[in-house]
Amino acid sequence: NRTWRDKDAKDAPKDINPVIRIKAPIEGESIIDDIIQGSITVSNEEMDDFIIMRSDGTPTYMLSVVVDDHDMNVTHIVRGHDHLTNTFRQNIIYKSMGWDAPKTAHIPLIHGSDGSKMSKRHGAIDVEEYKNNGILPDALINYMLRLGWSHGDDEIISLKNAIKWFKLEKIGKSPAKFDNDKLISVNSHYIKELDNNKIIVFLKTYYEKKYKIKFDKDSTERLNLGLEDIKSRSRDLIQLAEMSLFYCSKFPISISKKADKYIKKVDKNIFKDLLEALKVIENNFTKQEIEKIIANFLSKKGLKLSDIIQYIRAMITGLDVSPRIYDIMEILGFVEIKKRIEYFING
Repeated sequence: NRTWRDKDAKDAPKDINPVIRIKAPIEGESIIDDIIQGSITVSNEEMDDFIIMRSDGTPTYMLSVVVDDHDMNVTHIVRGHDHLTNTFRQNIIYKSMGWDAPKTAHIPLIHGSDGSKMSKRHGAIDVEEYKNNGILPDALINYMLRLGWSHGDDEIISLKNAIKWFKLEKIGKSPAKFDNDKLISVNSHYIKELDNNKIIVFLKTYYEKKYKIKFDKDSTERLNLGLEDIKSRSRDLIQLAEMSLFYCSKFPISISKKADKYIKKVDKNIFKDLLEALKVIENNFTKQEIEKIIANFLSKKGLKLSDIIQYIRAMITGLDVSPRIYDIMEILGFVEIKKRIEYFING
């Protein structure tokens, strides 16, 4: 591309629309004092006479962006480390025009967990994907912030503190590795802190869209009583929604494969007797009383809690993993518990 830089224009071919290249320096060195990367030096021999005007008379990106940034009084340019070559090229235009170049900050790239450039094979790479997967905005911001920047040993950093503490100079120079497990860990923290009313708004939309379920008063009351425990067990909003479904659905709505295996092995007579035992406390159906009744029932039958607990869980929640079963039973109430268990043992 340096073929024509020192030739006379009269030697140019006739009847063509030429491009216009900038005459870049070919001796010495160019230096950038980058806010993040520090002083970076490149030999001018490595620079090319790049095109600034196409053959149709339109400016290239390289020229347009410099003129636009200058006209907009841009003082700082923050971009990925992979644009470093563009910065050296653009500085040639700034110098040619006699303009002050903006300060630059070249952020290191984010790599996958295997150290290679991030791609779809490393998981979601679109913000909408993370949203659809139940990742909270504050969690994603927190995690992305911590990938290349830190504030002491703080792992959880609110948006307010991030704005207060953040400095470009504190960003690391080396590429960071994206760890999805770490993102999930941060997300679980923010779910625990999330206001129940906001979760219920999300659940109303989620259940109506996926299961055609409309909330009623009972669903809202049950969720307000049971969400704290489920929040503490949830990695993301989708998992939280699926774990909370039994509080809102007209049973049965969804039985997991593992829960179904337990249901198929239920001893119907045992649970008919258990319902009779629980009926005694129908009007005082608290977790403390439930636990006493079940303990007494097991003692009389010569059974252990492990002999029945998974079957109860499967029949009243449709899950094989759930919050503490006595808490769930109290929240659902005796009438609902009886209806759900009888659905299986009388079906």
